[in-house]
Amino acid sequence: MNDSKTSEFVEVGTINDFPKGNGKRVMVDGHAVAIFERSGSYYAVEDSCSHQHAQLAHSAIEKDGYDLSITCPRHGARFDLKTGRTLSLPAYRGIRKWNLKIEDGKVLVDRKPMVDAAHEILRLEVESR
Repeated sequence: MNDSKTSEFVEVGTINDFPKGNGKRVMVDGHAVAIFERSGSYYAVEDSCSHQHAQLAHSAIEKDGYDLSITCPRHGARFDLKTGRTLSLPAYRGIRKWNLKIEDGKVLVDRKPMVDAAHEILRLEVESR
């Protein structure tokens, strides 16, 4: 996780640049990042599926109870929008997440991605017979 003392944020646009309820691709220090807006909250995740690298920025946001997810348009892998964790196959690794903040209507993204979810592997429980 990034230490707030070493975090450096870069402006990627204003809140008006990001469509309500959808995602948009931006570049942050050479990384493709998908910024999503949902009900006034903003999320920044890697804009590449960990399965076969399809773009995720145009994925629809789905709500399951309190959880928000996006689905890869190529093969249907699902990812938790808040953490980057993978929720379903065929992806078995999460995607990176970036810290994001809004200041004076500007959308600011940390230059360094967080690494926690990108390195998790989906663990499936298998029933033994």
